[in-house]
Amino acid sequence: MNTVFPQLATEILDAGHRVRFSVSGGSMHPTIQDGDRVLIQPRQSIRPRVGEVLLCRMSRGLVLHRLVGRTTRNGESLYRLRGDGIGGGEELVGRDQVLGVAIEVSRNAATLPLSGLIALMSWKVRSMLRAVFLRH
Repeated sequence: MNTVFPQLATEILDAGHRVRFSVSGGSMHPTIQDGDRVLIQPRQSIRPRVGEVLLCRMSRGLVLHRLVGRTTRNGESLYRLRGDGIGGGEELVGRDQVLGVAIEVSRNAATLPLSGLIALMSWKVRSMLRAVFLRH
């Protein structure tokens, strides 16, 4: 991802428009793979649901990770994020760092939803399998 993209994506999403871009990195594998294209819906007034994939502004740039929970620290509400790949730790972000929600991923000729009941159920099954795998 180039240095202009984070600023441009932030401005477009803040204006209420969707953004589509190619992902680099493997932290969300297998759900989102290196080179996949994702469509981001601007956050505006939405309250992200656990299981959704959020695009967030972090000190290292833009990060696309799954919302796995919420917490409070020093009176501030924070989102707990983690990549789908095995071995990734959780990160905390504030609401002001959330730019939008990933609503679909495109790979080859297929486009799959990342939000909605089917997508969230699929994530829950993968999460349970991940927990079993990490215990052994």
